[in-house]
Amino acid sequence: MKLSASYGLLVDLFSAIWIATLPTLKAIFKQPTLILQPVSVSRIFMAAVWNAFAGPTDEGARPAKAGLIKHARGTLLDIGAGLGHSIPYLDREQVTAYVALEPNVLMHDALRERAATHGYKEEDGSFLLLRGCGAENTAEIRAQLAGAGLKVDTMLSILTFCSIPRPQETLAALVDEVLEPGGQLLFYEHVLSPLPDVARVQRFWTPIWRLAFDGCAMDRPTHLWIDQLQDGESQSVWAKRELWGKSGEAAEHLWWHQVGRFHTIMAQRVTLRKRQPYNTTSNRRRVVKTPGGKLVYHHLKKIASSPKCGDCGIGLPGIPALRPRQYATISKRQKTVRRAYGGSRCGDCVKQRILRAFLVEEAKIVKKVIKSQQQKK
Repeated sequence: MKLSASYGLLVDLFSAIWIATLPTLKAIFKQPTLILQPVSVSRIFMAAVWNAFAGPTDEGARPAKAGLIKHARGTLLDIGAGLGHSIPYLDREQVTAYVALEPNVLMHDALRERAATHGYKEEDGSFLLLRGCGAENTAEIRAQLAGAGLKVDTMLSILTFCSIPRPQETLAALVDEVLEPGGQLLFYEHVLSPLPDVARVQRFWTPIWRLAFDGCAMDRPTHLWIDQLQDGESQSVWAKRELWGKSGEAAEHLWWHQVGRFHTIMAQRVTLRKRQPYNTTSNRRRVVKTPGGKLVYHHLKKIASSPKCGDCGIGLPGIPALRPRQYATISKRQKTVRRAYGGSRCGDCVKQRILRAFLVEEAKIVKKVIKSQQQKK
């Protein structure tokens, strides 16, 4: 590769430092405790950089993004939404809900404003901004989606997986736990070059670049990781794959981009094996995923209730809760407790009955004594 290409990114690096240093220092001056919060400082720096770089970056990727995002359908999850530069590419008729995942809260206002401009509003449920989580927090993502009553049909990543922690693990979790079966993953990412000399330069600059750009790594083969995703049975999770490069981009480019559209396999069909197919209380069932990733039916039995105390109505301690047919098969000693009223009344009620019996007898004796004293007089 040309020497000028290997050092060309220095212009971008110096520009980023020039643009973002002053806003970052101002934020630290206002809040000195930020010095102890490197992640917050990095996000302040990145927000300032992206405010300047997002527009030109989007303009350079316009043809590739337009050809990719036109395939978006249903509810779309935008991973690393940034300032919302992908929103103008969406077809409002096809994309019914827009879900933005952006950990940097400094970008939320611009993101919300751009979404509202294009018809996605929180008031009507067509816009959801996930709060307090990153792409790796799949449990929190699913919880917030469930709270809004949304299921992800399309997952979009534009220059995002380069900066996500544990990218392979996170990618697998997002596809398995967040994306609906039969959904699609759309991505436009800069990736590790297949040319050895270019890849060598990418690996050289990555540690420096990550410091300035909030963890952005130049040397990740993201397109290969996506293509090689497998389920628990070591089978590919993709039913259809389309992968292409950015038009007109030279192979020696340090920012070598790949564009992809991948469809997940439709949900596994689960066959009802029981003879009686009706939805009755004796034929309740649920779908369970086995450790091998296979979906099976678990039939749920009727809930058994234990015998109740005839006085207070609580379950009798010491007697198992079984269905009537099961009671017919166990021994008598298992159906009762070896004391008075063992299988009929609980211990507290038996105690009260004993006390009441003593008190009744005492009252009878007192009446007899009083009556005998009155007769003597």
